[in-house]
Parts: sequence; C-alpha cells; structure tokens
Amino acid sequence: MAISRGWPVITADGKRVGDVTEVHGHYLLVSQGILFVRDRYLPLGSVDRVENDRVILTVTEAVLRKMDLSNVPSPPVIEPTTQAMSEPMAAGAIDPGYTSDPYAVDAGNYTSGYQDDAVTDYMETPSYTRAQPNGLVEIEHGLNLAYAEFGYGQAMVLVPGWPFDSAVWEPLPTVLGEDYRVVTYDHRGTGKSDAPWDYYSVDAMAGDLHRLLVEQALFDVTLVAWSIGATVALAYANSYPKRVTRLVLLSPVIPQWVGDPESANWLGEAPALDAATQERWATQILEDRPAFLRAVVEQLAGPGLSEPHRQWLWQRLLLGGHHALVKTWEALRTYDPTDFLESIQTPVTILSADGDRLSPPALGARLAGLLPQADHRIQADGDHALFLHQREAVIALLRELLTIPEEPVEETPDWAPEEVAEPTEDADPVLNRGDAEDGEYTEPAHSAVP
Repeated sequence: MAISRGWPVITADGKRVGDVTEVHGHYLLVSQGILFVRDRYLPLGSVDRVENDRVILTVTEAVLRKMDLSNVPSPPVIEPTTQAMSEPMAAGAIDPGYTSDPYAVDAGNYTSGYQDDAVTDYMETPSYTRAQPNGLVEIEHGLNLAYAEFGYGQAMVLVPGWPFDSAVWEPLPTVLGEDYRVVTYDHRGTGKSDAPWDYYSVDAMAGDLHRLLVEQALFDVTLVAWSIGATVALAYANSYPKRVTRLVLLSPVIPQWVGDPESANWLGEAPALDAATQERWATQILEDRPAFLRAVVEQLAGPGLSEPHRQWLWQRLLLGGHHALVKTWEALRTYDPTDFLESIQTPVTILSADGDRLSPPALGARLAGLLPQADHRIQADGDHALFLHQREAVIALLRELLTIPEEPVEETPDWAPEEVAEPTEDADPVLNRGDAEDGEYTEPAHSAVP
C-alpha cells in the first residue's frame, strides 16, 4: 500500500481528519487535522484503501474519536551490519560492521524487540512484527500468545482466572467492545497460546502480559482480573506500573492466604480452598485432568450456564498442556504478594460477592486493607463468576470507573491563513517596517555609516 506524505486522511463517512506526515511499516503519523492537535498514531489496519492521493479509513469520525491515538511508538532501528558485497575488503582489512555481540548484529530486527543492552529499552520496545492472522503475537522468540481485540476506545485488558482461558469471559468482551477497546488473551500453556516446557511462574505470566501490551501499543490500561488471575494483575502492577491506570479485581483469590492454617481466624469460616483441598487438586490434575477440569467448570462457573456452554468451556480447558496446568497451579498456590502490596500505587477496585465461598468478602477486605489505594465493594446475591451471572453489575462498575468527562472539540476548517504577529514598539527597527497609521508604509530611519 503506497502512501505518501501530505496526503489527506478521510474517514469512512467523508470527514477529513488530517494529513499524513510520516509513513512507517505498521502505522501512520497524522497531524494538522480537526481531531489531531499534534501528531497521532494511526494503525495501518484502520486504512481501507488509497485512491486519488487520499487515504480512506475503515472507521467513521465518531469511531475515530473513541480510538486511543495518543501514543506514538518510536520507528524501528535499522542499522547496516556488514560491508556491501560490491565493495570487497582488502586483504587484512577489518569489516567495520563486525561485532562480537549477537544482539547488535541485527539491532532492531529481533522479534523480541531487543534494541540494545538496556533492560528498560527491551521491556518497552515493540518488535514491529505484525500480529499473525490467527490471533497470535510473538512475545518471546518462539513463544506465541493468543489474543483478541474488540471495539475502540479506552484500553481494557481482561485477565482470566486459572485454569480458564479467554473463552470464559464470553459474552462480556462483545458487550464492552461497543464502548471500549477490550483485549482478551490466553495465559501461556492455556487455550491457543503456546505451552513451553518451563517458566510458569507468576512473574513470567506478568511478563507475558507486559509484552502483549507493548506489542499492541497499549497505554493507560484498565486491568480487569478474575479469581486467581488477581495474583497476575497485582504482580504486573508492581513490576510495570507505567502502563496500567487502574486494577479491577473480581472475586480475587490468593491461594497462599486461604491455604494458611490461620486463615479461618480472619475469614470467619473454614476456607473452601484450604491447604488440603489445594493438595488434592494438585493430585487430581496430575492423575485425571479431564475429570478435574470438568469439576472446576461446575464449581467455578456456577449453575446458571447452559449445558452446551459448560461443555464448550470444558473442551477449551483441555486445549492447554498437561504439564503447563501442573506447573502453573504449583506456582500460583505458593505465591504470596503480601510483601509488595503496599508499594502498589495504582488505584484498585475490588468486587466481592456475598455468596462466594472461594473468595469470601473477608478476603477482599483484607486485600483492600493492604493496598494504599483500594476500594472494596460487595455484590449482593452474587457468586464467584460475577461477570457471567451478575454481568450488568460488573458492566455498571466498569462504566463508572472508566467514564471521563467529555471536553468539547473545537472544529476548525481544513485550512486557515497563517497568523502574522503584530509589530511591537520595542521591535528591531530593521525588522519593524514603521508605525504609520491607516496602513501607510514608512521607511524606518537608519544610522549613518561612516
């Protein structure tokens, strides 16, 4: 698709929104338009066609206003690595492009996004590799994560609870996609994501989430996590606070807390997921994964789902790797976020259900008490899968948290004459062409040259 600088950018409903200032491999920079007061990132995926030296978008002006276009990624670094073949080196000469550092050889071309030796650059630099058409994004060399996007607007990422993948959220993403940019994904080892042999720690899963946000240029994200997925969200907010605006934890579960023998003291009742239950789960996962996962669907998803829906969720759970399920559960049930909770400055909203035994309100209250900026709410007549059976309450909460007062957009014509500043009295006499009234021109006085 050939696009040149200066071409006007037109929405699907015929509104000119700016001109192209730069063209890159996966985005345009558009400026000087009605919606753009400075350069804005515009994904090439939103370009429908190019005709008559104009760029036609697939979205209307109303949809474009909802899109997050405020973050412009840096262009990829492409450096020459070896001397040109047409200029052979003399005997004994040293190739100026040679380097012993394998990462510097193709700096900027690695799909991991590695640009130099700085860890921060590596963590925050996208790879500029297009997402694969089957909904996979490469977050590490040879490791693909399955994801999906719905709608436009403020970014919202849904973190599923173990052992589920992104399918458990349906139909919430479709409903929220009418007003927000909703991203769902499968943890490593679940659903359609790859299942490497090792590295199933909570920190590794938080790192996967970060790479997904970097690759998709997501900023100011609202992170919505359910059940044990709350541990991943908390680990992410602790390690990568710059990209997340708020956390919303639905029925959070921290197995290490409820597995403690003293947990009944602050819970007020015997926990449903005590140490003995957690150990029994570990054995069942190893010995009979299909039977265990079927029981999980019945227990966690609640009685309100139809039989075809339950069957579908169970089949999705079986897509993951057996070894991944075993190792992930071991990592989750031994993970304790207590030590870093007080350092999380991101606002957190916790929603508990009064009828939830896996995540009773007392657990949400304890978690809120350890976080500096936390709001704990209790949903009446609720169960563990709040977003499935109390969907309207969850949607109302998210709309409340993400609502931003709208500011009027000042419409300007496609072009405007350049404003010329009026001369001032103390201006340079050579530049100030006189101060005669009624537009009469007067030549300024000049000093004599000896």
